[in-house]
This record gives sequence, structure tokens and C-alpha cells, in this order.
Amino acid sequence: MVSRETCQDMHVGIRDVLRGEYDTGVSPTKAVKKKVDCFQKGKEVIHCINVWKSDSRLQRVVLSPRLGRLVADLAGWQGARVAED
Repeated sequence: MVSRETCQDMHVGIRDVLRGEYDTGVSPTKAVKKKVDCFQKGKEVIHCINVWKSDSRLQRVVLSPRLGRLVADLAGWQGARVAED
């Protein structure tokens, strides 16, 4: 469903957003107040909202028509859209 390359891009995108680096120039709706290394073991849970707005790599996945169609088909809906990530 999602290629290894896409997963790696998402990994980098999430890392960058949690470091406060937004390639779109837009911060998440709810952003991390401090820069963190989210991939270091033993760290707390981090809650962010709408990180896809902050990184083009994450946008490509979240706003993908293919993913939306897959979700809609699996749920038996006419269509699907992002409410919150």
C-alpha cells in the first residue's frame, strides 16, 4: 500500500516537524513546544495535530487521492476526506 521510500520520507517529515522545521512554512495546529527527538527510546508520547500542513512529504500521503479512495472503499462510503490526522 505504501512504498518503503514513502515510509522513509514520512519518517524524515515527522522528525523535521518535531524539530520545529516546517518546509511548508506552516506550523501544525497543535505543535510541540520544545524540539524533540521522537525516535529516541524511552521518550514520552507526543501529541501533534495536523502535522501534514507543515511538511510536503506528509501532505503527499495524507492528501493522496489513492489513500482517500482506499479508505472510502473499505468503509463503504462514497468518498473520504481528512478531518484530523
